Amino acid sequence: MKFRNDMMKDALKEWKELEEESGEELLVHTPVLTLGSIHAQFFKDVLDQFPDKELMTPEEISKKFPALKNIPEDYKGFLHDECGIVRARKALLTTKAMAEKHGAKLIFNTKVTKISKNEVQTEDGTTYRGKNVVVSCGAYTLPFTK
Repeated sequence: MKFRNDMMKDALKEWKELEEESGEELLVHTPVLTLGSIHAQFFKDVLDQFPDKELMTPEEISKKFPALKNIPEDYKGFLHDECGIVRARKALLTTKAMAEKHGAKLIFNTKVTKISKNEVQTEDGTTYRGKNVVVSCGAYTLPFTK
């Protein structure tokens, strides 16, 4: 579970850096309620990652969130203020623009036939070389790995 929390913190830092550099708002910050049985391993694992969070009783949760009623007595909850959602379309367009700004050459809808350490060859015989090569296969990942 610690890995996921570390990954979340790293991702949040990188999204904020991208927002600063691009001038675009990519994240919508919104709190998240984690709710579960104090006996459940998942809840314990999450709680271990946020030891300073104040636990709310079922009554406190229902008072703060009136739609949540009849919460079992062994449940507790806490709020994560550092959560949110990524504006997916805007994030994709922004990362594309920033990659190009930093010298990346993006090529779409092109079949890759060969990859080596610093180059990629496409179906039409064109070879692309660079310090870094990234191939994003999307839905074609499985056929590509064969």
